[in-house]
Amino acid sequence: IEAMSRAVPVIVSDIQIFREVAVDAGAFFDPDSASAFVSAVRAIEPLENWRQASHTSLNRSSDFNWHQSATELLKAVNQLRA
Repeated sequence: IEAMSRAVPVIVSDIQIFREVAVDAGAFFDPDSASAFVSAVRAIEPLENWRQASHTSLNRSSDFNWHQSATELLKAVNQLRA
């Protein structure tokens, strides 16, 4: 999220948590395949692809903020204590 908030395209392992966070802003690769990682990197290498991925990352990151995260965490803690 921090990288995305700086308009940096993200290339992430294709696991559930990254699918939930990055959604369409991530370039996903099979974590067991080095060649899949290389392919994902090369896919955003052309400048226009980089620009599009950068824009998408920045837009997706706006769905997250520290205040909202802290508020949700505090709610969960309070529910556990109740």
